[in-house]
Amino acid sequence: MSKYRILLDSNAYLRLANSFHPLLYKSFGNENYTLYLIPEFQKEFNKNPRLKNKFGWVNQAEYKENRKHQLRTLAKEKNDIKITYSYLWAQNISEGLGASRVDVRALAYWQPLCIYFSSYSLI
Repeated sequence: MSKYRILLDSNAYLRLANSFHPLLYKSFGNENYTLYLIPEFQKEFNKNPRLKNKFGWVNQAEYKENRKHQLRTLAKEKNDIKITYSYLWAQNISEGLGASRVDVRALAYWQPLCIYFSSYSLI
């Protein structure tokens, strides 16, 4: 049975993980969907006092444990992600789109890893 990997950005994770725990790495549905979190999540979260204040549960042991399951990437995939990121970041800057580095990095995983991407706005 094939597995459909879905990569969550920080916004989607923060909105869903507290309600549907454990959220990550567990397959569900007839199509065998599995949710993963962008690897840069913890670094982004730790840099933002507003997020730490609003989503204090993130650093509880049970959630940290669940986030240990991350997408595995091969060296070639990592290189493809890096190239894709460089292209997307340049486009973001040249067109004045205003996306953050972490958001662009999350998008860069999509094509090299053949995964779905889910973003959920904090607005």
